[in-house]
Amino acid sequence: MLLQTMKKVSGILPGSVKNYLGKVRRRILTHPRRIQRDLRQYLNNSKLTSEQVELLRKINTKVHYDDEMYIGGGHYFMAGLSTIDYVEAVLAQTNQVSIQNILDMPCGY
Repeated sequence: MLLQTMKKVSGILPGSVKNYLGKVRRRILTHPRRIQRDLRQYLNNSKLTSEQVELLRKINTKVHYDDEMYIGGGHYFMAGLSTIDYVEAVLAQTNQVSIQNILDMPCGY
């Protein structure tokens, strides 16, 4: 409700106030309790394998407020799981036994 109201009001405000409200909105959106809630909802409402659930329970859910890729909800976690699937598919096609580094591009922050 607060986020919707802020969006409506921002259309009539000066740029400096809009920037400030945008920062406040992003801080609300990336509050640790909200992210934990989003993750719990994703874990409960998604058709995940037991391995995916186990992995998601171990992740660091800290998101920087300037990370514009995080817009709330489960898509952020789904994107991470998809990335792991791609990496595992590539590794299955090679003789590579282990990996030391992955460059994750693009990054939202």
